[in-house]
Amino acid sequence: PAPTNPLALDDENGTITNNAAPKPQRYEFDRVFSPSALQPQLFLETTPLLATVLSGAKVTLLAYGAHNAGKTHTLLGSPESPGLIPRAAELLAASNLPLSLSLLEFPGDAPPLDLLAADPAAAAPIPVGFDPDTRRAVLPGATALDAVPPLLDAL
Repeated sequence: PAPTNPLALDDENGTITNNAAPKPQRYEFDRVFSPSALQPQLFLETTPLLATVLSGAKVTLLAYGAHNAGKTHTLLGSPESPGLIPRAAELLAASNLPLSLSLLEFPGDAPPLDLLAADPAAAAPIPVGFDPDTRRAVLPGATALDAVPPLLDAL
């Protein structure tokens, strides 16, 4: 018999339950997408975050999962079906507002990697710090693009 998945996904209510734990653990999210979700649906559901960016707030989009689970495909997509980053970048570019963008990968317990560095494979890990005045995480040394077109070129 095929092994059963210990994770129960309820994309209607935004929950994931881990039934493999001694006592089932339930996690709640703003939104959870099923593996069958398509790129246009993902973008439509995350578009309100772009309005938040355009109002001046910082936004983080997190793709989490096991190695080879589809995180990169969700974020970057393909030429035929662009992912969240190219779609969002095009929409933000149309706003003509000043923006600063960084793109980092957080590989497990290792320090973040700067994916916009000239040579990401050779780039030094980015230290994560905390600014007590703003009470926000800071990533000193991360490449920041001050316009969206260079991000589209980097993808």
